[in-house]
Amino acid sequence: MGSHASRRLLTEPEADAIVDGLRRGIVRRVEDARFPDRYQVRLRKLGDVAFINAELWLTVEGGFVGRGRLERCEFIDCVLDPLTIFKSDVRDSSFDGVKIGARAMGIVDGCRLEAVRMASCRVSDFAFRNGRLADVDIADTTIDAVRFESCSLDRVGIAGALDDVPFLRCDFTGSRVAGSPAVDVAFHDWIGADVTLPQARDGFFVTPDQLRADLDRLTPDMSAATREHLIRDVLADVVGLVVVSEIALRRELPTAPGEVATIVDALHPHRLRRLADVVQQTRGVH
Repeated sequence: MGSHASRRLLTEPEADAIVDGLRRGIVRRVEDARFPDRYQVRLRKLGDVAFINAELWLTVEGGFVGRGRLERCEFIDCVLDPLTIFKSDVRDSSFDGVKIGARAMGIVDGCRLEAVRMASCRVSDFAFRNGRLADVDIADTTIDAVRFESCSLDRVGIAGALDDVPFLRCDFTGSRVAGSPAVDVAFHDWIGADVTLPQARDGFFVTPDQLRADLDRLTPDMSAATREHLIRDVLADVVGLVVVSEIALRRELPTAPGEVATIVDALHPHRLRRLADVVQQTRGVH
């Protein structure tokens, strides 16, 4: 967060006046303001507006007669709690130092996102569904419990600390996921596989066969508890790939730090660089 002044709690009439000005296109800047609890800033169109050090529940929503629009907007050092966007086009907008989903779940559903940039943000308890993301850049952002479902990701870059981030039935083209760390990332039933996978020791992918081979090779130097954990909790239900995270393994095996390092050292050279490298018959990743 930036060093802006504290946010002033708006009265409901003040909030109503701002929303009316946003609808009419005469309010271009909302700064140092906190909207009342459970007050929803609900709009069909939002364009050329800067929100700076503001806290609000923002909803942009299209309908039967046309799509909603969020265009050329800036969000700087804001709390969007939550952010909900439905059947809308989101273009040429940026989020810097923004927290999304601190207390309530947010969603982007049935939307097209294009030329959207997100930097130094924290996104949690959020879902992207049934949409298209093109030329979207998410950098240096903490992403926790965020779900991508039935989305097309075209030239999308995602980099940051990724934990509990499943991609379900997504179509990837020219994209990259480079979590640092990528503690828990999963790909299931993908359509297109043109995506670069995480490469760091704290989050990379290997095939189940590779993990089994290294377990067999390392068995003499591995405790029974560690081997049992890997077989029971990691390999038992795997369908496609295994995500290896040194951070997660240290958390799950606190009494075996040396063994964790040995496992990661053995597996890291065999990491997969792209989802497209996976055998075509494989349709899920854990």
